[in-house]
Amino acid sequence: MDRIVKLEHLSKPYIDTDINFDEFFDDIVGVSNYKNTAVEKVVLKVSNKSIDYIRTKPLHWTQTELKELGTENHTFIQLKLKVNTELKMLLFSYSDAVEVVEPLWLVE
Repeated sequence: MDRIVKLEHLSKPYIDTDINFDEFFDDIVGVSNYKNTAVEKVVLKVSNKSIDYIRTKPLHWTQTELKELGTENHTFIQLKLKVNTELKMLLFSYSDAVEVVEPLWLVE
């Protein structure tokens, strides 16, 4: 609010929408929701040095641990979401601690 310099009344009418924004953003990280993109299973291998941080600040609400795959040095987590630019950037930000395992096209 302290950065508002000027308010201006627009003559454009409000346009109502039927979009449920809670559902619209449910399957993504960020705001880019590509209509023709399907929800996918994404499996990540996380260094145990970083897993506590990712547990307390999940990458997405669908995050679950795949305990049967865990090792002494790594924890595997699964996400079910649409892969978008924001998810890719988030994964790059963890590049020293997170490795994509699935899907193969995202690994590449």
